[in-house]
Amino acid sequence: MINLKSILSSLYVDKSAADLSAKLEEYNLFEPLTRTVAQLNVHINEKDKLINECKILPIAHISSNLLVIVNQRIREEKDLEKAELIENLLSDISVEVLKNLYKFIDSSVALTRTIEIALKDTCNLFNYDYTQLHKFLKLESFFYHRRSLQQSEVAFNPHIIPSYIWKGKPIQKAELINILIERKLFLKKARLSKLFEKPDTCLNLEYNPALTNLTLQFFATLKKHKLVTHIGCDGFYKVLSFHLKDFDKVFLNNKQAGTRLNALKQNKTQWIENQSRIDKWVQLFR
Repeated sequence: MINLKSILSSLYVDKSAADLSAKLEEYNLFEPLTRTVAQLNVHINEKDKLINECKILPIAHISSNLLVIVNQRIREEKDLEKAELIENLLSDISVEVLKNLYKFIDSSVALTRTIEIALKDTCNLFNYDYTQLHKFLKLESFFYHRRSLQQSEVAFNPHIIPSYIWKGKPIQKAELINILIERKLFLKKARLSKLFEKPDTCLNLEYNPALTNLTLQFFATLKKHKLVTHIGCDGFYKVLSFHLKDFDKVFLNNKQAGTRLNALKQNKTQWIENQSRIDKWVQLFR
């Protein structure tokens, strides 16, 4: 069965289930989430009967119901910063609930499609932004997770070593490397430039374990400003996963990159402080 407490316990390394439950209570969302999970568990318990009758587990309406409740709560919130925190937290919880749901479901492809259609119809009915919802639920990341489970392998292109492509001015790439070294995000300059070229092997780059949060936030900012793109894999952070030892564990706490970044945003003081430093670095590329 899907266990909400277990999901909350493992969601963020620096937040307990009790902490997150209290936050959800504060946002008046703990009860709706608890009831949603309970409804899903009822359907999971009866899945054989329901699939036999309906050909698919009829749960798409549950996701739509939750969408209406959550969207109403976010729209009611006048504090935009608080609304963003609510959205980020609910986004991460929703993705984990979906992942847990699929542990009990066989017809995952068809089920995913019905959920997607139901959410899109709900958006049309209530005039919600479906594109924003797509980002909210991190559907691309979720679909990658589904493929990974089915293929049991990391999705790298076997013919191309994953790497980044610098999209700023060519002369600025040297400045980028200098920032990574001078700000002590990486420990050795050797081979670092190849991360933004076309390496022919894993670079095994040495990074500063004390500054992993700052490093991750810096790369997220480069991505946001479209200064860097990637090739050879199906995700921006998969490049770092390939070339940095234990990246998924040390940088991401074995979470999706978006989930980890949302967790970092929970510490608003540290996030703002880091972003202020990063913005000064990025100004050099304007």
